[in-house]
Amino acid sequence: MARYSFEGFPEVFAATSADRNRVESGLKSGAIRRMRQALYTTNTIDSVETIVKRNLWQVVSILCKGCVVSHRTAAEGKPTTGGTVVVTGKYDRKITVPGLLIRQIKGPGPLQSDQPFINGLYMSSRARFFLEVLSGKVYGTESPYLTTAQVESLLERLMVIG
Repeated sequence: MARYSFEGFPEVFAATSADRNRVESGLKSGAIRRMRQALYTTNTIDSVETIVKRNLWQVVSILCKGCVVSHRTAAEGKPTTGGTVVVTGKYDRKITVPGLLIRQIKGPGPLQSDQPFINGLYMSSRARFFLEVLSGKVYGTESPYLTTAQVESLLERLMVIG
């Protein structure tokens, strides 16, 4: 089997069927590791959870291309304390990677007011994420929704920041 170099590759990358030989070679030689289906890393030392935290938005963009970072994730700009990221996409699904749960909620794709974020991923506009966080019942710390008090606090912070 041919030996392939992974020099210059990002720490986290997606693989397609066209990359099959390169990936198989890299896995056999120990040059790369599989994090989950079609998601690999050139970092063979750190834990996958550490790599995911360091490359959070790159991982989300690879696994949820074309989706919109939404609900409380867009409002807060980060995962929940338990490591959940909420995106809106074509259908409902949950994607797990060590240290991260991506909850994809079925809904409209990027709107004109949403902003391109990273590698085919979008960020909800303020108007959209406020509607999203108020559109359901809060059911715990990993809920995509926020309480009225949390929304009021967020509005106060945004008014101070501008």
